[in-house]
Amino acid sequence: MNIVNQTVGNHKAQLTGYLLDQSEEMAHIEERPAILILPGGGYKYTSDREAEPVAMKYLAEGYQA
Repeated sequence: MNIVNQTVGNHKAQLTGYLLDQSEEMAHIEERPAILILPGGGYKYTSDREAEPVAMKYLAEGYQA
């Protein structure tokens, strides 16, 4: 798994991407579906329980998150 961090926008929001490594068993797959996870928090913070744990579940199912 690769973790990519990027700062975006005027308010310096942090975007974290979790990307699957290429597997020899799935060498024929060049593109994978992706999903955006937008954790809640009432515009003041982001909920930790709605962020990385959710991303890991999607990652386990073959999605980039």
